[in-house]
Amino acid sequence: VQAGMSLAQIGEFSFIIAGLGMSLGATGSFLFPVAAAVSVITTLSTGLLIKASGPVASFIDRKLPRRLQTFTTLYATWLENLREASAQSTPISGRRRMVRSLIVDAVLLTVVIVVGALSRRAELTREAPVWLVLSLVGAAMLPLCISIVRNSQRLGRELAEVALPVRSDGKVDLAAAPRRVLIITLQTGMLLTLAVPLVAITQPLLPDIPIGLALIALLLILGIALWRSTTNLEGHVRAGIEVITEALLAHSRVGPAVSSQPTLESVHQLLPGLGAPVVVLLREDSHASGKTLASLNLRGVTGAAVLAITRPDVGVVIPAANQVLLPGDRLALAGTHEAIEAATQLLMRAEPTSVTVEGEPAAAS
Repeated sequence: VQAGMSLAQIGEFSFIIAGLGMSLGATGSFLFPVAAAVSVITTLSTGLLIKASGPVASFIDRKLPRRLQTFTTLYATWLENLREASAQSTPISGRRRMVRSLIVDAVLLTVVIVVGALSRRAELTREAPVWLVLSLVGAAMLPLCISIVRNSQRLGRELAEVALPVRSDGKVDLAAAPRRVLIITLQTGMLLTLAVPLVAITQPLLPDIPIGLALIALLLILGIALWRSTTNLEGHVRAGIEVITEALLAHSRVGPAVSSQPTLESVHQLLPGLGAPVVVLLREDSHASGKTLASLNLRGVTGAAVLAITRPDVGVVIPAANQVLLPGDRLALAGTHEAIEAATQLLMRAEPTSVTVEGEPAAAS
């Protein structure tokens, strides 16, 4: 949203495109004054759009369904795990073969559609019925489409298992729910990467066939599958947060002499989809004391999510946006290392020594 609002302006190059379209007869004479008017309007409004891009993006971010907020936060941690594991992982020749296979299948599928489109205009359609040509094209497309879907799913599953490994000890695989979401997300990204240029190339040759509708239908199917899988992810996350909350409450009862870090590490091992939660202690002179999570917009600004807040004998699981932070609160943060570091700096912005990460010395400004 922020990038889109910052790139809304069109410039003088649009005049060249509009003029070229008029000279070639590709567009009507109405386009040039429209391009000029839009250029003037966007030039005047660019500054306002850029200034408003942050608040608008934050507003939309706060209004997202909670399961999507949870998904976006955890998705970043899964990608971070994938990058770290891939840097020290086994040979990736198998993945490269699947990527090459996806590209080859997409190219062949494009060629088949282009040949079929051209054959409709050539002499071939005069010697054979149109339905026969379309049947042959469809028969050639079907195995390629099946291969693309299967290979994208296999590649997504392999990458997901690198980020969230499958348990090999025969016990219950508690990372199954987040892994399933990651597989669908990666598969959706791969299919879109292949489908968008395919539609852009073939649609002009087949103006009477709504290829774009097929892409929209594919997006709807994958979107529904992703939405349903996030339901299971929400239950997985809530179970992990409840364990974290209990661990923090137990820590507050026994006092600071007993560290809760081993317990958090055990949570990470039991529920790897949550990443590595970090506990931040809020002191009286903290910048965030007395403010709500909505006003801080911690997740929207830094990417780190507040999983739980604990106070003496009280725990708040998945706090709401109107939750007020108080001195002495322990915040369990989830996200990438960079996001958690940014969130900690945001909390300690006014007084650098007011927030400490448990088990570590206070950071300097």
